[in-house]
Amino acid sequence: MHLAFGSGAILLDYKKLMTKMIKILKPKTREDWLKLKSKTIGGSEISAICGLNSFMTPRDIWELKTGRREYEDPNWAMKLGIHLEGGVAELWEDESGNRVIKCSSEENLYVNPKHSFLTGTPDRRYFSKDGGKGVLEIKTTAGVFD
Repeated sequence: MHLAFGSGAILLDYKKLMTKMIKILKPKTREDWLKLKSKTIGGSEISAICGLNSFMTPRDIWELKTGRREYEDPNWAMKLGIHLEGGVAELWEDESGNRVIKCSSEENLYVNPKHSFLTGTPDRRYFSKDGGKGVLEIKTTAGVFD
């Protein structure tokens, strides 16, 4: 795994990912996706559990997973990130020379076959210039960096 395009995109080895996370669920609605997610732990939740997420705490995850709290609708910053995702993916595609496969994060839920409580929802997949495949994770921020 390595960072590309500053902190805008994270590339993952698709072949390694797919050999380990071969079960793919395809929820039809956001409600179906949330229902599936309520029984699993994904990447953003893992960062919260580890205390590395400034927006969620380990307690927040516990409350969500035990039904003591409901998932909130996306706030303005989350909606902005969702809308910017496509533009960042296109820019990364132009800069990297790789071809992005259009796929939204809520279309597929990848489930680890050994640990079915671990899931992932990649932002995009791509075909690399050398013929391989990869997963592209896109993050946007309002922070100021030197």
